[in-house]
Amino acid sequence: MTPEQKCIQELGIISKQPNKHKYKISEDVSKIAPNLLNRKFNIKASNQVWCGDVTYVWAGNKWLYLAAVMDPFARRIVGWACSDSSNSAITIL
Repeated sequence: MTPEQKCIQELGIISKQPNKHKYKISEDVSKIAPNLLNRKFNIKASNQVWCGDVTYVWAGNKWLYLAAVMDPFARRIVGWACSDSSNSAITIL
């Protein structure tokens, strides 16, 4: 058990999502942003490659959408945006 898992267990924290999210997952390859890395993360320095993703988080009484950009070499988030709408606006800020 990891230290994080032990802490979560000791504090009695339980993940709870009240209803299933209806976010559609695309099975098509992106026409505007292809996967150039293809999970080959052998980057030599910071700011050569940035990776992004969008996820959703239950926040009290509604879903929030979080878009994050990470520098995989430094393993740090270099930018993020959050919205209560699932449109693409948060990915282009």
